[in-house]
Amino acid sequence: MKIWILNLIGLSLFGVLIDILLPVGSTNKYIKGILSVVIIYVIISPLINIFNGYKVGSIKDFVTNDIEINYDFINDINISYNKQEEINLENILEQQGIKNIKIDIVANIIQQKRIEFVKINLKNMVIEEDLANIDIQEKISDVVSKKLKIDKNRIYYE
Repeated sequence: MKIWILNLIGLSLFGVLIDILLPVGSTNKYIKGILSVVIIYVIISPLINIFNGYKVGSIKDFVTNDIEINYDFINDINISYNKQEEINLENILEQQGIKNIKIDIVANIIQQKRIEFVKINLKNMVIEEDLANIDIQEKISDVVSKKLKIDKNRIYYE
């Protein structure tokens, strides 16, 4: 880029010098015409080099060779997303009167939205008195399946 700018400046100064030194007449017009063609060539030469220097396949090769998927980063993001979903589900159920349950989302880590199944630990569960006469597992299954958008048969209890 610097060389291109220096070429433009040098040619401009050379044109001014030619204009000063050449006598007035028909020769002056021809030399100015030739000099202006050379200046136009210098101005568009970077574009010509770009189109001649790159082949159609070279851009594709550049992209496919230099970009890699960082699977560790994707795994970490998906695991943290699933942990946050577990916490959200536990909080939703706690607000509905079902406390101290532990939810574990087992998912395909590469494909974050692909939930294999959900394990729900009810060992330390505490429920409010007004929920004593309802099917707790059914209520939990409804909340989990709606929130995670999975079938109820993929929800397991311990």
